[in-house]
Amino acid sequence: MILKRNTLLTTIPVIIGILAWLIIEYTGFTGPGLLVLQLILFFSIILVIWQGSNLLVDSSQEIARHFKVSPFLIGLTVVAFGTSVPELVTSLVAGVGGKGDIAIANIVGSNILNISVILGGLAFLTKGGLAIQRQTIKLDAPILIFGALLILLFIGKLPDDIQVFEGLKTFGLLNLKLDFFEAVALSVIFGLYLYIIISRRKKTDESLDSVEEDATTLSSQAIGKNSDKVESPDALLPKVFRVVAGLVLVMLGCHVLVGEVQIVDSVIKGYGAVWFASVWGVPDFIVGLSIVALGTSAPEIVVSLSAVRSNAVDVGVGNLLGSAIFNIFVVLGLAGMFVQPPLAEPITISAGVIQSLFVMGLLFIVLFIFLATSQRLSRKEGFVLLGTGVSYMIYEMLVNLARHS
Repeated sequence: MILKRNTLLTTIPVIIGILAWLIIEYTGFTGPGLLVLQLILFFSIILVIWQGSNLLVDSSQEIARHFKVSPFLIGLTVVAFGTSVPELVTSLVAGVGGKGDIAIANIVGSNILNISVILGGLAFLTKGGLAIQRQTIKLDAPILIFGALLILLFIGKLPDDIQVFEGLKTFGLLNLKLDFFEAVALSVIFGLYLYIIISRRKKTDESLDSVEEDATTLSSQAIGKNSDKVESPDALLPKVFRVVAGLVLVMLGCHVLVGEVQIVDSVIKGYGAVWFASVWGVPDFIVGLSIVALGTSAPEIVVSLSAVRSNAVDVGVGNLLGSAIFNIFVVLGLAGMFVQPPLAEPITISAGVIQSLFVMGLLFIVLFIFLATSQRLSRKEGFVLLGTGVSYMIYEMLVNLARHS
């Protein structure tokens, strides 16, 4: 019954959105009528994304219960990997196209948004703040800091008047370029990280299982029968299907929400927010700073909001931290390995991107300090992260506005 209700709630917005798109595409609406249809299309897409995120979060919790693992681990791995697909695709395409700044800025901007605006905003809006697991303090936050330092070492650049680390350039470091072996190193480190968290969870699960077995034995002796209920392996398939379906709805919905633009016979055609901005004369750099940046992070936003609403805070926090880790080590690692000769020149950035790398690293350090003091991200600390992220985005927007004026 629940599945039928969710299917109905997803199907109706899809039908409405398709009808709105067909009317826009083939009737030549202009003026207020076009605006109304565009808004209908946008709201329909948002409803689809929201239903997809609910399906993803609920099914992830079911899988966590099936395997007797923490929802945080599912959020840190399955959900985080799924919601990081836009960053992966964007960085690969940008790298192959010789747009190194976009490939790196996409990852850095997404991480800044995830940690400051989304995680900080969730902590600020949640009564009592967010409770954080001990693993995050001991492993996840430090690996984020280590990753930021590693990226700075691989593709950073020191001021010309500092000669202390000049010898590192001999090894291909601090040269504004991501070499093949540096990308491999990032991927290998992520593999080790994944091995560590799975091993730790396995040990924890084994100890919990022994306690559960003892409790079950005592209970069976008391009532004269075994009360264990072993879930059939076949019961896992529908849950996996719902996770995949939720991811597909979120990813496609976010893609349509951001949209694309084509100019056919001097007429702007397309869909989504980029099309909307083009039709109504919004400058390109504003679109890039706002719509595209928020678009690649939209899956993390909707999934985290849905997780908190469903009292699955562990899934939401794990999703954000896992996405940030995935972006640094996997997205950048894969992009760096594939974007190599003869396919394309290695990813190379301009010195201007380094400032954003420093901001990302500082945010990770501040997050670690906040978490290490109380194992909780309080509302005040969330407000500090949120204010820092919003201030930085406004600063970047003003700087770009000055450059284009």
